[in-house]
Amino acid sequence: MITKSLALRKLGIQPKSLLSVPQITPMLTEIAQGLTDRGLPSDPYYYLNASSDLEARGLMAVYNQSWKQVRDVLPLEAFCVAAGVDPNRILDCIIKSIERLNALSAAVKLSVSQGEVVDATVSAARDIDNGHKDRRLHMQVSGLMPMPRGARTVVNVQTSANATAAPVQAVIAAPSPEQTIRRLSERLHAVRAALPPIESQKVEDAIVVDEE
Repeated sequence: MITKSLALRKLGIQPKSLLSVPQITPMLTEIAQGLTDRGLPSDPYYYLNASSDLEARGLMAVYNQSWKQVRDVLPLEAFCVAAGVDPNRILDCIIKSIERLNALSAAVKLSVSQGEVVDATVSAARDIDNGHKDRRLHMQVSGLMPMPRGARTVVNVQTSANATAAPVQAVIAAPSPEQTIRRLSERLHAVRAALPPIESQKVEDAIVVDEE
């Protein structure tokens, strides 16, 4: 096995360049331990090889072209320096790849086990004494019984009028009874003042006498 300094020279980088970038190896060690505890692949290059990110593809190109002795000795940060990528960016690519592959694996397991789950549900529903819940679920899924209505939330939304909205009729509050009575009283006095006095009116009776 070659030394680390020789491996760095084979990769074409200086030791000081390796120390000038963020160190993500401690974080990768913790992630790998968690993956191992769950029975999942823990090699970060496994997830980088499944990533479609351009920076991940560039790093993997440098990694795959290196000697096996160099790959066994140098940390991931060295290949980040050789590929000219930020180690933090590569860490993000690894995490995203782990999430995507685990989601795909869960979807495959769900699809494969669907038939077995249905068979188990049907078998449990056939239990006359203890399968009443399974029978109800089976009948609801098959459409023989209506599904229970869940909680509903009613939201009333009021939109404000804008330039493009239809005109909204304004609502004006009615005046108080005191103001109405006062205005009617003032108008009545004004009408009475405009009328002529009663004494100035003369009523004359015309008597027509036929002359013989």
